[in-house]
Amino acid sequence: MKFKVQNSKFKIFVVVSLFTFYFLLFTFPYPAFAVDDIGQSKIYPTSPLYFLKSVKEILELKFAPTSEIKAIRYLEFSQRRIREVKSLVKARRFEMIASTLEHYLFNLQKVMGLMDFKDEAKIRQLSETVSIHVQVLDHLYSQIESQPGQRAVRTTMFKITELDNLSKNLSKSQGKICDFLIKEASSSALNEVEIVVLKERAMLCLQDLK
Repeated sequence: MKFKVQNSKFKIFVVVSLFTFYFLLFTFPYPAFAVDDIGQSKIYPTSPLYFLKSVKEILELKFAPTSEIKAIRYLEFSQRRIREVKSLVKARRFEMIASTLEHYLFNLQKVMGLMDFKDEAKIRQLSETVSIHVQVLDHLYSQIESQPGQRAVRTTMFKITELDNLSKNLSKSQGKICDFLIKEASSSALNEVEIVVLKERAMLCLQDLK
């Protein structure tokens, strides 16, 4: 009897998982480059169903017919990571922010490797999307009650300015990042090493603006 109950629970779990997988795979198949409100993720890294999201992204890449479509996919993945950070902050799961932002940068670097930088329209769309990401991270920063989480945001903001072919198209956002780094470099919450590192990064950021 006990085995039958457990077997029934397993079947229910499989059905729910398959339904969720279907929803994730076939809902919103066409990624948007930039939106004013990127929203939050209902399924984020601490969710037991998060693995389905990873499977979905693997399949999206597998069936992407061209490098251009793959670049679009990776850009959407990067936007999903920012949505996940928003959800993690809301859920106060600050310990997952660093790894999520590492995946964000990985996705963004993939975009940079696949995108045709001779297409000005695509560069403009990419820049607008990343600019929104910068705004979201800047807004979330003060809500993160974790030094590692805040450090991850600072590192991510700076690394965005280091991406070739992108920083020069992010003039307004790059200025915002520079201001952010300068402000945080004077924060009393940081230790001496962090302050020195931030000041150096702020100087490099300002040099790129010239």
